[in-house]
Amino acid sequence: DGKASYKWGNVADNEYEIKAEYVGDGNYNTIQSDVQKIDTRKKNQSAISFTAISDKTYGDAEFTLSVTGGNGTGAVTYSVLTGGVLEINGDKAKIIGAGIATVTAKKAADTDYNEAGKSISITVAKKKLTVRAEDKLNVIKGSRMPALTYNKAEVDKNLASGDTFTSPNLTADARDTNFIGEYEITV
Repeated sequence: DGKASYKWGNVADNEYEIKAEYVGDGNYNTIQSDVQKIDTRKKNQSAISFTAISDKTYGDAEFTLSVTGGNGTGAVTYSVLTGGVLEINGDKAKIIGAGIATVTAKKAADTDYNEAGKSISITVAKKKLTVRAEDKLNVIKGSRMPALTYNKAEVDKNLASGDTFTSPNLTADARDTNFIGEYEITV
């Protein structure tokens, strides 16, 4: 959460590339920023902000990214810096996994304004999947233990598109049918 600043004086009108680098120490690794292009002949854009993004859960539909603010006619592009959670295509974000993704929006420079950028973190929660064991009724005392099952069609209906669910391990506290009663079936 540190912040560094550098102030130039008497800068000539020109285009410059700037990169920040921290060389690291005994507790922190070396890290570098992306190269930022600054043209002192142009104005800086006003800050850009992402429009509100609702809570996301794995399995939710694709959603649209948009920003407000900035100046000029430069196009806005989006990218994701961390893989496995979101895929970006144009201004559409597709959820491919649960976790945290850093998304960056960049509004390109034009003849009057420098490029502007903004990054945000989007958290995609895990999808809750309920697997309900099927009740085993009318078991006769002393008979063989019934096979423990679940409603596969109900589970498959609630999976995210393209996902599969492998057969879970179902167990019960009851080891035989000599004692009739209600027993929990654990998935």
